[in-house]
Amino acid sequence: MKKHPWRMAGLILSLLLCLMMLYCLSSRANAVAAVTIFPSWLWLFAGLLFLAFSFHRHATRGFRYLALITGVLWLIYLVTFVEEPRSMIRAVLRHPSQTTGQMLRVVTLNCAGGSSAAAAEVARFHPDIILWQEIPSPPEIRRLTKKILGPRAEVVMGLDTAIAARGRVEAQMLPREMQRFCAQARVHFSDGREMAVASLHLMTPPLRVDLWSPDCWKSQSQQRQIQREQLQSIGTRLAKISTTMPVIVGGDFNMPQGDAVLRLLQPRLQDSFRLGGLGWGDTITNEFPLLRIDQIWVSSAFTVRGVRAYHTRYSDHRMVVCDLILRQ
Repeated sequence: MKKHPWRMAGLILSLLLCLMMLYCLSSRANAVAAVTIFPSWLWLFAGLLFLAFSFHRHATRGFRYLALITGVLWLIYLVTFVEEPRSMIRAVLRHPSQTTGQMLRVVTLNCAGGSSAAAAEVARFHPDIILWQEIPSPPEIRRLTKKILGPRAEVVMGLDTAIAARGRVEAQMLPREMQRFCAQARVHFSDGREMAVASLHLMTPPLRVDLWSPDCWKSQSQQRQIQREQLQSIGTRLAKISTTMPVIVGGDFNMPQGDAVLRLLQPRLQDSFRLGGLGWGDTITNEFPLLRIDQIWVSSAFTVRGVRAYHTRYSDHRMVVCDLILRQ
């Protein structure tokens, strides 16, 4: 090993990176938001790359043991924090559910700064409920609602979000500050189904990769705190809704899957993709999806039949399509 000290250095780097990321992703504290904003599989790839370059056939027994321990830790990391392999495997092994009940299809899409063409893309999936973010003008949203969902469909809008459904949509009044990132409504279908629905668009984090800069860590931490406060206000609203009322909350959360801030929605709600996600679920960017920031969360009143992310033509986000069944 004296002839190749860089191999030991590579192994130590892999081990330290794994320990650091296990801590960061377990705590998801605001202070480490600068690293948890990146895809969890990216750190896995970097760690395994260091590990692969460090290993060689003439390694000492101690080196091999340390490499084995590092490999096991990365395996624990993979199983615990990287969701993409699970959803890909689930898509291959999926068996149709025998749950009885009427299907409810919910679609969420960021409309790329108000693009009508992007908003109209949801039509091909024949949704029952649409959650839009970065919406076009109110007249255009009303026109698209009638065109996509039918003449009896209704829509409720916030300043940047909207909820449309094939039924009566009763707006829930929100404080002015919440209207900037949320729309909330009570949806009534003609068959008697009723549910509380919210469409979210939380604050967009700064796109920074200069991890050597203290300002990068500070700005990411501050932005995460704002997101926490926004989602806390949503949680406060949910607490006022009867526990017997089915609830759907979806939209552009602008944070990666598994983030600690999302725990504010639990235990009332669960991430539908974690329950029934199929295939590659990441949604941003549309062409190179690395993170699953577009999500749909549901209460226990629903059974999740399947959730997929679909490529779009006019948006920079992928579209999330979630099939639910309201339990009897």
